[in-house]
Amino acid sequence: MGRVEQLDKKDAKGMLKKINEKTNQNWDFDKIKSLAKGFSPEDMKSDKKLKSLIKKVGKSLGVNLNNKKIEKVQEKVKKKFK
Repeated sequence: MGRVEQLDKKDAKGMLKKINEKTNQNWDFDKIKSLAKGFSPEDMKSDKKLKSLIKKVGKSLGVNLNNKKIEKVQEKVKKKFK
C-alpha cells in the first residue's frame, strides 16, 4: 500500500476540498502526494518528520502554520496512522 493511499477516499477528498477552499487554489491529489514523496507511513509516527512534512505542505500551499495548527494536524494524522 502506498504512502498517502492509506487515507480513505472520503478523508482525502475532504482534505483536498479544505485545502482548495482555504488557499483559493486548485490543487489535485497528485500534487499533494508529490510533496510527501520520500515519507513513509512510519514517518507519520515521528513527531519531527511529521512536523517537517506538515510545514513543507503548508509552505507549498502558501499557508502560514503556527505551532498550534501544526499540532492539530499532527493529532489528526497520528489518529489515521495508528
